Amino acid sequence: MKQSNYLTLFLAPIAVFAGIAIQRLPRKLGHFLVFLALAGGIGLSFLEQQAYQVFTANSRALVAFAEQHPQRLVLGSVNNRNIACVYALLGGDTCDRLRINDFADITAELTSSNSEEAYAVIDRETLGWSPRDIKLDKAPNCWRDGTLLSPADSGNSQALLTLVLNSATFLPASLKNKLQSLQTPQPATLYRVDLNNLWCEG
Repeated sequence: MKQSNYLTLFLAPIAVFAGIAIQRLPRKLGHFLVFLALAGGIGLSFLEQQAYQVFTANSRALVAFAEQHPQRLVLGSVNNRNIACVYALLGGDTCDRLRINDFADITAELTSSNSEEAYAVIDRETLGWSPRDIKLDKAPNCWRDGTLLSPADSGNSQALLTLVLNSATFLPASLKNKLQSLQTPQPATLYRVDLNNLWCEG
């Protein structure tokens, strides 16, 4: 499946054809159809923004957490690392020295020779999104001090979504449930771990 920004390749030709079709319609009907297209486009765009904001909320919060704990390595999902990489690039840095790494990048050599304490996060929103993600149904029994990570703010789109849900009582239950899932991300739990016994095998 192509990612959503791939669709922007088709926006220009579709807009041209739509403009030609609307130009041939009666003026009032054309104005009405333009209004419908704009209203629908704006509504769908804020839902799309909210979907992205919710999906990355835990990862963005983890970047802030890692900045507050620069002395500790943080382990998480592939998306957790990707968002950290994006922030590093935006700050003019590279992705070579990130303090957030995904579980799949942790080598046996690093874990066996390093007694450093680190943080690990099980982010239910993004863990499993990438084929490279390590599958974790629950935290290994030697991981300590599990605390919930507060997700990053989702911006104005969350307020608009809440307004829609509070006012649109006529929505079908299936659609309302789907919209409710866009309000907040699934939980992410932070743990303290020992790198030399990350998977509690010792």
